[in-house]
Amino acid sequence: MYVTRRGYALVQGLNRCGPEIVRNAGPDTIFVGSVIDVKGEVKVAPADYFGREAITYKRTHVSLLYRTRFDVLYPHFTLYSKIPRLDLIGDEKMISFMWGLESENGFGNGLLSFWLIKDATRDNWLYLACRSRKEFINMLATNYMPTDFDTTPHSYSVLLSQYNAVFMIDDKPICFVVFGDSAATIKENVDPWSLLILPRMCAGMNALVEIVSNRKSAAPSDFEIPVGWDRIWLNEGPPILPLRLPLYPEDSGTELVGQSIDGSVTCHPVPVHGYSPAFYFHADGDADLIIEILSRNGNWREYDSDRFTAGTNRIWRYQMPRGSAMIARVRIEPVSPPITVNDAEVILA
Repeated sequence: MYVTRRGYALVQGLNRCGPEIVRNAGPDTIFVGSVIDVKGEVKVAPADYFGREAITYKRTHVSLLYRTRFDVLYPHFTLYSKIPRLDLIGDEKMISFMWGLESENGFGNGLLSFWLIKDATRDNWLYLACRSRKEFINMLATNYMPTDFDTTPHSYSVLLSQYNAVFMIDDKPICFVVFGDSAATIKENVDPWSLLILPRMCAGMNALVEIVSNRKSAAPSDFEIPVGWDRIWLNEGPPILPLRLPLYPEDSGTELVGQSIDGSVTCHPVPVHGYSPAFYFHADGDADLIIEILSRNGNWREYDSDRFTAGTNRIWRYQMPRGSAMIARVRIEPVSPPITVNDAEVILA
């Protein structure tokens, strides 16, 4: 069985890459690999380096990379696996493991990947590597890495759509990449999620796994990366990714629902570019709700305001027209504090 990128043909009707396809076709028909060794020689990586249970990083390897032979439009990438706890076993000063999405034409056209790094000062620190055109942001993400990442399988996903990309761990968003005309870090390594702006990137991307070190000579032994082709999924997603997100106080991992508010509370910002976002709110007391948007110059400006009146089962709803802003947030000001929040969410569609 042969699988090609969707742009050329869908051989035998296949439009996704997953274990059931690889079992039938073999990993070498789905993935292509390359190796750079300590002598600087570039070679094709044999298929048997990428097994069903693990990737073998040979003692003579500097770089070992596998990517899918085809790209997928608006890809949804998921790796469900243990992640190796990296160690310096030879003369290398740094070793890293990357998994996620990249454009087959190089990082300049798009990179959205998890990136684990071990060196003298960073002991298995997680980053989110994001690149589009000349802009490259390495977003620190240690706050989101499961403490048992090397002993328990977890789900690591990257979902690309027309207006944004979402990094997720165990189906929980940890970072939103909003596509604009420049690059800026809005929130980094804080709860509930990070937020950044990058120029738009390619809609079609490949799955990628890569191990890189800066060793100069052969290490004492090979290194097994417990990530097999049986744990990777690559599927085509919709151009617009609908989302339903709870509202959180800014930089807090505790949802607003159920909290008692005795003063002004600013919610964590949400990505609204490309959506007509609808905000919902209900509490046991009256409150003024102020919608704020982030300007291109990095200033939070008031967009609109409204009052929620308690005493009925009717929920407060505020919908912004599509194209109103790139990033927005809600500020809640109780009229007669304290009030307890019953509902607080946003639907992005």
